[in-house]
Amino acid sequence: ACCHVSSLFLPRSCLLDIAVMAMRLALSRSRGLLAPGARYMRTSAANASAEGSSVAAMVKAVNESSGSSLLTSLKEAKAKLQPYYPEPAASATWSLQARLAILGVISWTLYRLDTQARAHEWIVDLSLDVLQAAWYVSFLSLIPFRSVFVAFRSMAPHTSAPITGLRTAITLKP
Repeated sequence: ACCHVSSLFLPRSCLLDIAVMAMRLALSRSRGLLAPGARYMRTSAANASAEGSSVAAMVKAVNESSGSSLLTSLKEAKAKLQPYYPEPAASATWSLQARLAILGVISWTLYRLDTQARAHEWIVDLSLDVLQAAWYVSFLSLIPFRSVFVAFRSMAPHTSAPITGLRTAITLKP
């Protein structure tokens, strides 16, 4: 059992314990990493013939092959090594975020209607909500959207590609 690690200066016995634990962990990790590689080398050396496993034969095979055949063999090996990931199917249903947003809007609307129906002057509250929405819309009309768009567009670096999803019908000059 080691003493407190929270103290800044640890006694020598604790430091030795920590060092021994770290060395044991490193040894077990390296053994776990090296053992499969050594096992693979042993089995491949046992399975392959002496001529096929030599480096000279590999160099000879690479020198005899042309560039195109080497590239195709590399591509075949890569295709064998890489797993096959199928394309995800296009979802026909609404996403979870959209469902949650719609559920939130519906629940908030029902909550507001319920509180307004319980309130004494619910028609006044409802008309105040309508007035507030009208004020929001009118203040939105005061925002100079074209100037904001041009300002944001001029902030972008000149190497950036245009966003095709937001392409305007008229080319805007800054």
